[in-house]
Amino acid sequence: MNKTVLITGGAGGIGSATAKKFAKQGYDIAINYYSSDDKAIELKNGILSECQVRAEIYKADVSDESQVSGMIDKIKNDFGRVDALVNNAGIVYDRDFEDITIEQFKKTLSVNVIGAFIVAREIRKIMPDGGRLLMCPQLVGQK
Repeated sequence: MNKTVLITGGAGGIGSATAKKFAKQGYDIAINYYSSDDKAIELKNGILSECQVRAEIYKADVSDESQVSGMIDKIKNDFGRVDALVNNAGIVYDRDFEDITIEQFKKTLSVNVIGAFIVAREIRKIMPDGGRLLMCPQLVGQK
């Protein structure tokens, strides 16, 4: 049985590259995404065609506890457990600092900070002892 990794923000550039790297190392891949349906489907299909692993996609807003809880339930049903987490989901408003509204800043904190906490807290419920929580994608492949 392969190990399973959950990658949040998996349909984006860093998340997609991370998913492919884990798949090439023999991990089954649980891909979380929020807004890029086509990219998530394309990534899943690419992994399935290139690697002998399982891959599934899960649409959920990581800053929403109920959506994360539902996603974790689906992942448990599909894979049984998760061995590693790459908390990669994040948003950024590409504009000058003084043009960012308070609501946009709150949303950034909600996704980038609180969302990472929610996912890490919830995924531990289906991780075996010794599960790895990778909070920074830069750590992938390092020991």
